[in-house]
Amino acid sequence: MQLSALPTDSLSRHHALAAMLTANPRWLFALELFNADFYWEAHEAWESFWHALGRTTPEARCVQGLIHLTAACVKIREGKRAGVKSHTKKA
Repeated sequence: MQLSALPTDSLSRHHALAAMLTANPRWLFALELFNADFYWEAHEAWESFWHALGRTTPEARCVQGLIHLTAACVKIREGKRAGVKSHTKKA
């Protein structure tokens, strides 16, 4: 994923990134995993996007929010309220 190829103005950048992600079969597979309640697997799939987006960029932080959301779902299943609260707050 080439962030340098994205436009610099925020609205165009947002649209271009959304188009890149929705055209990416790995992104769509991660969404399918999440929607099928395979939260840990979705977490793992989204992590590669988080790294590819630079981990600290606004785009990467959005993906990191999804990662925390999936971690919260795992903690719900484990019955770990503190983990649910922590990951939900981070998401």
